[in-house]
Amino acid sequence: MMKTGLEDIEEAKHFGLSSIVVRDPRPYDTTTLNYNWQIWNCKAYSLYTRACEKIDEKQHRKRKMQFFDLCLRNI
Repeated sequence: MMKTGLEDIEEAKHFGLSSIVVRDPRPYDTTTLNYNWQIWNCKAYSLYTRACEKIDEKQHRKRKMQFFDLCLRNI
């Protein structure tokens, strides 16, 4: 997550991940959708993984439901 002054670390914890990385924006970040959403006062997160060949369907469904629940609470 980039430090833009609008980052919400507490809410990022709801993704259920083992860690959250917060860093200063780099010059190229100003061209990304994530950065621009935050600048325009939208909550934006980027999720990265080291593996993309296999999806744990059970965990996927669980995380998806947690994410939708989080979204609905913020409407």
